[in-house]
Amino acid sequence: MCADVFNNGFTATGTAMMSGGDGEPLFDTSHPLAGGGTYQNELTTAADLSVSSLEEALYTMRLTVGDRGELLDIQPRYLLVPPQLERTAWELIKSAGRPDTANRADNWLSTQGLQIIVWNRLSDPDAWFLLTDKAQHGLVFYNREELQTDSDRDFNTKDFLYSVLTRFSVGWTDWRGVFGSPGA
Repeated sequence: MCADVFNNGFTATGTAMMSGGDGEPLFDTSHPLAGGGTYQNELTTAADLSVSSLEEALYTMRLTVGDRGELLDIQPRYLLVPPQLERTAWELIKSAGRPDTANRADNWLSTQGLQIIVWNRLSDPDAWFLLTDKAQHGLVFYNREELQTDSDRDFNTKDFLYSVLTRFSVGWTDWRGVFGSPGA
């Protein structure tokens, strides 16, 4: 259910639309601002994870504005990818030299302090995401009732019976602090 926020974050269905308040999917190119205008937390043209798309996402995210057009101090910290993009992510973030050229130029992306998170619950093999620290993004997980388990033995059949109960909800309150690309 938590992955649903990302898996359906580009569409107006599922958990991705359960909150947020602006009538747009979590990842969109035209989130309305209260003071007028719009801002984006998705690439204008969807792109696979690469040097240029990651650089554009970093710039766009760092220039995020508030509802009155004021510049917010948003710092991307995590690159969230499915297992299929793990190698690409590591080459982009951890290589000493630039991974997109044979020149021996330093890799600027390796200096940005991004941590890679590989999550096998992401359903799109080429979608990728940037996130800030928890204090700067509006993704939420409300744990309403802790996980409880119980078991018993059925006297008639001698089978074991198990039950599991938990209550939680997930969603988002603000699109700022997260950025996504569905891939090309």
